[in-house]
Amino acid sequence: MADKKKERELRLARRVVAVRGGGEAVEETGTWPDAWFVPTDGGERMPIEVVAAPPRPGNEPTNKGSRMIREEKAAERRQDELVRQGSPALVVSNYETVGVVLPGDRFPVAVEPMQPVAWVLAAIRQKQTMHYDQAARTILVVDGLQMMPLYESELGELADRLAAERCPFAEVWFCPEVSNDKVQPVR
Repeated sequence: MADKKKERELRLARRVVAVRGGGEAVEETGTWPDAWFVPTDGGERMPIEVVAAPPRPGNEPTNKGSRMIREEKAAERRQDELVRQGSPALVVSNYETVGVVLPGDRFPVAVEPMQPVAWVLAAIRQKQTMHYDQAARTILVVDGLQMMPLYESELGELADRLAAERCPFAEVWFCPEVSNDKVQPVR
């Protein structure tokens, strides 16, 4: 497989299909879609798209990528550099910031409440702005990155907001990172 991102997308697609049932997720070697759902009954295959839902401040534009993901990649590079120099270093995040912690260092505690529904909605809206003439038959998988599973009330709020906004995707699933075996249908 080409890279870590494609591997992760296929792994998440397979998690969803394992819960959804009725077929298998197979790799797409091109750029679109991220994977395919192939029904066991021989029906038409459906595209599967994966979108990451990083924590975002309310005013962060979705068209420029995520500050948190950029900070995480920079922290990983810094950690690699420190480890090569012999210093034990950890990458730490708290959904507001990402940094490298050395022995004896302290990392700041988050001060704002988590907004998982807003973060997931921002990711879905970002995916909707892309060219999706086949959105009505696309299974959208939301990668929750470092999020916990959503509460039932959050799933309900998310489903209601997607319905109100006429989200075009055939299905929407949430995959929280913290619980590798949990997959949550949104709609």
